[in-house]
Amino acid sequence: MEQSLGQKFSHLQEALAPWTDRLQPVRSVSSEQRLRYQDKVKLSARCYDGRWEFGMEPRDEFIPIPRCPVHTERINRTLEVLGRHLPRFEQMPLHFVVQHGSLVTLVVKARELTSIDWVTPEFTSELAAVGVEGLHVNLHPAAGRIVFAEKGWRCLWGVDRVQDSRGLSHGPGTYGHLLSSLHEESLDAAESFFQLHVHSAIVDLYSGIGASLRRWASPSAHVLGVEFDGEAISCARRNAPTATLLRGPCAQRLPQVRDWMDARELDAVYLRPPHVGLEEAVIDWLAQETKPARIAYHSRSATTLRGDLEQLAAKGYMVDSLLPYDFAPQTHHVEVLALLSRQ
Repeated sequence: MEQSLGQKFSHLQEALAPWTDRLQPVRSVSSEQRLRYQDKVKLSARCYDGRWEFGMEPRDEFIPIPRCPVHTERINRTLEVLGRHLPRFEQMPLHFVVQHGSLVTLVVKARELTSIDWVTPEFTSELAAVGVEGLHVNLHPAAGRIVFAEKGWRCLWGVDRVQDSRGLSHGPGTYGHLLSSLHEESLDAAESFFQLHVHSAIVDLYSGIGASLRRWASPSAHVLGVEFDGEAISCARRNAPTATLLRGPCAQRLPQVRDWMDARELDAVYLRPPHVGLEEAVIDWLAQETKPARIAYHSRSATTLRGDLEQLAAKGYMVDSLLPYDFAPQTHHVEVLALLSRQ
């Protein structure tokens, strides 16, 4: 554990070199929680010698990972059930298996399923016994870098919405944090930094299923979220019903954000962009137009975070603190919450 956290901290020191004096130690979980924690996976699938295997494909090399030690017992047992019951590749060209808690999605490289006779009562009862509540298929003939096809969804059995341990509603294709306790800790840090009150106005970009929106909506009456994914927006309406929600790319929804801000003075902005970082238009909107007093930027990539921080720093923002989180123990991945204030 110490070696892993030290490796991650060294990587961040190099990637975020201009602000190493503001880089705090990597926050993690106890050693007991570093195994059997991953209850959300996307695994490649292949049918080899008449049986299904599930694993990873780095550099186009398939590596099966049966009973992976970081997967929860539910994930490992689900994969065993799928391996026993799924039809052969000729009948169903399965490309990925995606599991988010109790919801399982089969990403199939086809425009339609020739048959679902294999979805038998025996199969679904075994899924239910290991803790699965819904089995879905996503028909995606071009499955690859883009995992899901937007209109290819079909529920084969069970439900299409469940609640996680925090009471957050999610669907089969939505994103969620692997370690909810660490995520809540990061939201605690952002909320404390924002110093929100009942009259605060906050914009949450790339807002996902609404875990952060729900947090801001508690002390503040004026919360706006922007999210591209339609399923995530649907879940956010349940998770943060008092927040105003806009669907679409953040840069394209800035005119609507401006309309929402006409009668309000923006206090804070929360950002959680994808690995590629912030859109240029969003950086300009933040630093040159809106100029909120505080920004909390939750980054999945220290490399892209550095580029975005350099731009924001050049336009009047100070990096107050960098808080790293070990959301994926036993891997190289590390995420960072950057707290910035207007100079």
